[in-house]
Amino acid sequence: MLWFPESIPWNLRWLRYIAVFLHPVAALATIANFLIHIYMSVFAERGAFGSVIRGDVSLEFAKRYHPGWYEEIVGGRSSAPRK
Repeated sequence: MLWFPESIPWNLRWLRYIAVFLHPVAALATIANFLIHIYMSVFAERGAFGSVIRGDVSLEFAKRYHPGWYEEIVGGRSSAPRK
């Protein structure tokens, strides 16, 4: 729509105006979400970034954020798949 404005009939030009407004709004929202994800992974949750790099988490992290998984590991349950 923004690349080929001549293909839009004159009576539908309001669609182009909406697209011109929504395009930067969507871009800013995407950039903001990306920056929030970077902030949360590096600074907000201690140990989260390291667990992404190493592929493991500490027992304290698992107990706080995934108590069911923690009990499965520490509680000595069987390693059978969950249903």
